[in-house]
Amino acid sequence: MAGKRASWGSVTLVSKGKYRIRYWGKDSGGTYRRMSETVHGTRRQAFDRLALLHVEHSEEHGSVTVGQAHDLWWVPWADRRCESGKMSLNARRQFDSTWKNHVGPRWSNVQLGAVSPPDVQEWLLSKSNATAMQCKTVLSRIMDRARFMGATDNDPFSAALEMPVRESRESTSESYDVDELRDVWRALRGSVAEIPFLLCAFGSCRVGESIGVRCDEASMESGVCSMPITRQVTQAAGLTDTLKNRFSERTIAIPGPMGRRVYEVATARRNAGYEWLVGPDSDSPATQDYVKRAYRKLVMSSGIRYLPMQTLRASWQTIARYTLGMEPWLIERLMGHSVGGVTGQHYDRPHENDYIRAVASAYSKNPFADGWDD
Repeated sequence: MAGKRASWGSVTLVSKGKYRIRYWGKDSGGTYRRMSETVHGTRRQAFDRLALLHVEHSEEHGSVTVGQAHDLWWVPWADRRCESGKMSLNARRQFDSTWKNHVGPRWSNVQLGAVSPPDVQEWLLSKSNATAMQCKTVLSRIMDRARFMGATDNDPFSAALEMPVRESRESTSESYDVDELRDVWRALRGSVAEIPFLLCAFGSCRVGESIGVRCDEASMESGVCSMPITRQVTQAAGLTDTLKNRFSERTIAIPGPMGRRVYEVATARRNAGYEWLVGPDSDSPATQDYVKRAYRKLVMSSGIRYLPMQTLRASWQTIARYTLGMEPWLIERLMGHSVGGVTGQHYDRPHENDYIRAVASAYSKNPFADGWDD
């Protein structure tokens, strides 16, 4: 039967003269959890008993921490929203990652009432703008759930908080030419950024896609190294099998010495027991930040013109179109874009070998990188 919620607990009519009280408190073992009690009598007696329990457990409410509120109230709430489709799985991964890496380490052991605006302000200003925005969202939602459950009246976000200044974005309107790409490769040789660079600049990958490939997925045929793109490593959620769109899942093909190098590294890492093609650990891929920092440091220290990794796909498209002479529809397929027109959408269904043969043929006619690995 329907129940009536008080500010801290609830009273539900079970049957005539029988009520069930639900409330939050510490059990005999000291665990703060959802508790219940049955009252036989009138509705007024049930609410009187709820009020008494509130007084008895009042000190316990003040001791609830942000970490307990996260586990007790936010996680089940988020689970329900994911099940109902109101929260996407990708958004949930972002929230969980932000909790694990930023919010939890700072606030998990802090009592709800001690989360003050000045402390939150100082913490947010220590982050980048993008990270601070995500941190604010996660912490404020946890506090919202705690207030809803009656565990606190504190709302540190009711104050006007200052956010970090948004970073100026690196220019992505330019691209490297063929000679510059050769020089960048030499600067990155042997680093954690080398393979992501090759997959982006000569295989059409987005940065996150270039990090999410396993060693055993690389194969060599007709002088071309190919591999499936089925997952990516994002800034917020880490490794995920959710790509940018439904066209992003595809096969990439890297010709010439660049492909041979990718296959060489994949084989060596696989034989050494590494699962992932990119990363310092044997059981997990690198993060985007780790790869981008290495890339930026090595390119800038070499004296080469620095362009961010996001521009490498544009460099690949330019080479594919104007150096290798590939057809636009093939370039779109290899980049993970949709192909327009009835034929492109409904009848053009290339297989992995079709991509490999097409790239091998284009490169054999224009072997622009031959000699780069001498």
